Amino acid sequence: MATINSVYNAHNEAYRRVAIFTDITDRKRKDELIWHQAHFDQLTELANRIELKRHLKCQLEDEFTNVGILLLDLDHFKDINDTLGHYYGDQLLTEVASRLVSLQSECSLISRIGGDEFVLVTTSNNSKQLSKLADKVLSLLKPSISLGQEQCHISASIGIAHTPNDGDTSELLLKAADQAMYQAKQHGRNGFAFFSAHMREQAEHRMALLKDLRVALTQQQFILYYQPIVAMKDQSIVKAEALIRWRHPEKGIVSPALFIPLAEETQLIHGIGEFIFSTACDTLRTLNQLDHHLQLSINVSPVQFTAKHSALNDWHQQLTGKGLTTEQFVIEITEGLMMNALPRTQQRLATLTKQGFALALDDFGTGYSSLAYLKQMDTDFIKIDKRFVDGIANNADDLALCEAMIMMAHQLGLKVIAEGIETATQHQLLLQAGCDFGQGFYYAKPMPKDELIKLLNKS
Repeated sequence: MATINSVYNAHNEAYRRVAIFTDITDRKRKDELIWHQAHFDQLTELANRIELKRHLKCQLEDEFTNVGILLLDLDHFKDINDTLGHYYGDQLLTEVASRLVSLQSECSLISRIGGDEFVLVTTSNNSKQLSKLADKVLSLLKPSISLGQEQCHISASIGIAHTPNDGDTSELLLKAADQAMYQAKQHGRNGFAFFSAHMREQAEHRMALLKDLRVALTQQQFILYYQPIVAMKDQSIVKAEALIRWRHPEKGIVSPALFIPLAEETQLIHGIGEFIFSTACDTLRTLNQLDHHLQLSINVSPVQFTAKHSALNDWHQQLTGKGLTTEQFVIEITEGLMMNALPRTQQRLATLTKQGFALALDDFGTGYSSLAYLKQMDTDFIKIDKRFVDGIANNADDLALCEAMIMMAHQLGLKVIAEGIETATQHQLLLQAGCDFGQGFYYAKPMPKDELIKLLNKS
């Protein structure tokens, strides 16, 4: 770089020039290095998220350029890090990047945007061409990768989005590809999926539901209904199951099947679970005052057991403060929780049973029931799923299954509750099979607390 200055005499006339030369090579190199570090991934030398967005912005500003992107996420990459360590995990990422670079002639950019996620940008929005490129990516990843003494195999789930249908900004395209990638994972991994308008509708519906769900918690829009559980021999009401309902101000009653999975995914289930327990306690106190002594069943989500901090640890103390006993509660859990119980879950289950809470295994027979877990978890009840009860009047196999489950449970010292009983014939067949308790519309539908009290007063 040169700087030239003029020197003037007494008559203000320039009579000489002074040139100063400065070597800025190092500064230029440092600026280039800083820019490179800001725009490229240090591990793989691929473009990073900043460079990807800059590149997409340039591509999208050109109205004559089509844009298609493939967002790939490595399947079960966490297992590599957990078993072999991050050093070999980084080696694997570097090898994956090296293989993807072989496709650079078909891509306008190849990037790693963080973790084990890579994005390939193309100038094509043709579905067939994008499918072929996705197949090439999956094929490139098939050969094993040497990591130390181990030969590892890796696959990827790929989400594909393209202009103009899926978005006209980098944010929209990347979001669309990300949603499509999760669709690919749900379909078994090691494959690809295209973004669709249906996915966008699902995402928008999910966000709206989540927003409403947060409002519902703060504005106390939830209520509990109670479905009586009767003794099969005389149909007297001896128990009831507490069932959560969402009283939406515009949509009316919202089914738990719609919002519980989202609540579990977003950890809102903890607040809902505490509402269920607290409200059930209040109901039990009211019933006790009226001299109606029922055992209440409440459903507890696996998320409440697996979370690092869970209010389950305080339930026993809360009951003591309310003048209630643990024997008045049955905690309903799923087979999935028992089959995949983590040490923390097992410890909490063991603590609850020691404190006197009864355990019921819900939807028994619909999953992968393990007889060993029934005893290990100190289960008190099994609940035969409605799917088995529905057909017992007309299907000998369903009846045989119910009879076998009842006999097996009794041999293990467990009581049986049959769900979904809707007819007198179903009741009679289950009574003959030795079933202990029944639940279903034949006896009573789920109802608010006041209606339950009226029903008990008539009994």
